[in-house]
Amino acid sequence: MPQVPIIETRRIHPIGEGGLSILLPKKWADRKGLQAGNDVLVLADDSVTVEPVTSERIEEIERAIDRVIKRGDPNGGE
Repeated sequence: MPQVPIIETRRIHPIGEGGLSILLPKKWADRKGLQAGNDVLVLADDSVTVEPVTSERIEEIERAIDRVIKRGDPNGGE
């Protein structure tokens, strides 16, 4: 059975002199096996995506970026 997406409104909080933060939904963090102190991958463009860090995902993103930079083709000519 597919998991129901978690949709919540979150407030942005100031951190120090120039940072901002949001609190992640605990249900989501629990589903992903995340705890305080874990790293997450943040992909920011027109929207922001937060994912648990995996070496496979980082390599996938690096390959996609490399294709765009080297060839100007987001699909790598595929």
